[in-house]
Amino acid sequence: MCYSSRQLAESSPYYELIKSQNKEVLFLYEPADEVVFLSLGQFQMKSLVGVEKWAESAASTDTEKADTKQFRDINKKELLDWIKTTLGSVKVYDISGNHRPSEHPVMLTIKHEMGAARHLLRTGEIKDMEHLVFLQPCLHVNLSHPLIRSLYNMKRTDPKTAELLVSQIYDNALITSGLLKDTSGMVNRLNKLLTQLAASDKSTILTP
Repeated sequence: MCYSSRQLAESSPYYELIKSQNKEVLFLYEPADEVVFLSLGQFQMKSLVGVEKWAESAASTDTEKADTKQFRDINKKELLDWIKTTLGSVKVYDISGNHRPSEHPVMLTIKHEMGAARHLLRTGEIKDMEHLVFLQPCLHVNLSHPLIRSLYNMKRTDPKTAELLVSQIYDNALITSGLLKDTSGMVNRLNKLLTQLAASDKSTILTP
């Protein structure tokens, strides 16, 4: 996995998923190294697989069971359908829900090697989110995360703020995966989101 520092790598949802497994992880810190390893395929007679690609496979075969009593207040299909509709089919080609213990509300995987996608973003003339059409992102939603549980309630009580929030959560996932090239739109949205939360009588920011 390639990140600018080991600290960032170890705080990613991809490393979080693999750290409990008995697998070796190679940390790369230079984009050029990531491109080289993508072309190798093997190293010292061992197959090389991007952690993000491994995470896609692991997430798709997730068999963990949730406590139905604890999560019965969340309609999984209703929430996932709303997220996909709100974000659109380009940003969310596919979506799934899980209850894995995680510090991250969502994790993003794609149909191709994440390293190759990052290289495309660095070297290609990409406008807005057009690369997502080719990447076919899958959004893995952690239904037990406090932020997602709050989002489920907010989409009913404050739908406009909920739409801003889910868009921000998605862009956070893009940043974590290294797939967001232009952050200007995200910053503007974040400022608007914070303004709405601060102005709301129900905002926890203003609760004494």
